[in-house]
Amino acid sequence: MYFDDTLPILQVRVGKMRTGFDQAEVPSSRTVRLIGNVEVEAVDDAGCHPVRSAFILYRHRRQRDVEILAGHRDDVWRTTPDGWQLARREIRFAANVLPTASLSLFY
Repeated sequence: MYFDDTLPILQVRVGKMRTGFDQAEVPSSRTVRLIGNVEVEAVDDAGCHPVRSAFILYRHRRQRDVEILAGHRDDVWRTTPDGWQLARREIRFAANVLPTASLSLFY
């Protein structure tokens, strides 16, 4: 597992971003994200909407560094009085070993 984030971990991550001292790329990578094969399943008993999709992420950095990541994403969305809320996300990469030094593109 590359990520197994709980709510407290996500709160710490958001807190770091708000300080302005979070990790950043300078200059930023050029990225292209393609999302396809989106399948929305019927609402389950808990009122959640399971959604599955496939993705390809292309990243180009420092003139020569090119990374291509592909895989599937399983999300569970639910409606709340405040609107849509992401209840769960699981990302499965197609590769067993990721050809990247950073997964910052996913958060």
